[in-house]
Amino acid sequence: MAMLALTGVLALQAQNSAPTTTEKQGQLGKVQPAKHYISQDLKSQSGEKLGKVEDFIVDLESGRILYAIVNASGSSRGVPVELIKPAADQNSLTVSSDKQHVDNAPAVPKGDAAQLSSAALAGSIAKYFNQTTWYQQGNNAGSEAKDFGNAQRVSQLANMEVRNSSDDKVGKVEDAVLDLNSGYVTFVMLDPSQMLGQANQKLAVPPNAFTKGSGNFLVTGLDKEILSGAPKFNNNWADLSDMSKAGSIYSYYGKQPYWNLSPTGRE
Repeated sequence: MAMLALTGVLALQAQNSAPTTTEKQGQLGKVQPAKHYISQDLKSQSGEKLGKVEDFIVDLESGRILYAIVNASGSSRGVPVELIKPAADQNSLTVSSDKQHVDNAPAVPKGDAAQLSSAALAGSIAKYFNQTTWYQQGNNAGSEAKDFGNAQRVSQLANMEVRNSSDDKVGKVEDAVLDLNSGYVTFVMLDPSQMLGQANQKLAVPPNAFTKGSGNFLVTGLDKEILSGAPKFNNNWADLSDMSKAGSIYSYYGKQPYWNLSPTGRE
């Protein structure tokens, strides 16, 4: 019976890892702000409730979503984002696993930034769910993984201060914008009002335009001139799911969009 259960889980994982129709056509999935997914139910593909999504751990340096944190039977467990997909109604998430497997997944510590940056923790979560880590594929296969350069909880990114390289205040992060289908942070939503002196502005900025500060803040090399002329976000989330429009934003900031990069290695 145990072997049959494991075979079923592996079959579901294989099915879930296959490219979606959207991905086959080279299009983005429907991107959403991270807060849209926080507190959503996580369900099996048969509809059984497995827990609630507490958070996502992301690495802004690579632009990758490392894993989701799920409250399963009262404990915080790590689940690879590759196995998680938005449900058709966009009000819950589905995972290619079952309750017992999720309940016994690796525990995620609360608030320990050093451990959140650990490639060993992310690797243990991937291994438990029989997933290959993207940062040890290709030329990196067999090598010891380095810790992530800018790992963050998306729940703590909201309202995080942003400064420039001269330590001037630029503004604050509003949210991270996630593409769960691809496993990437599409944009970091920035409110640059402190630098520009204009309220109610939002800019969608590529995640690797930010580095980790020496304290609880992010640093960007973007100056006032660049931010003043940047494409403004008009609250139309469909624009950020459009490959052409999203790509033009990346181009403005001099960044390569992740859909044009190699799927292996640490970009």
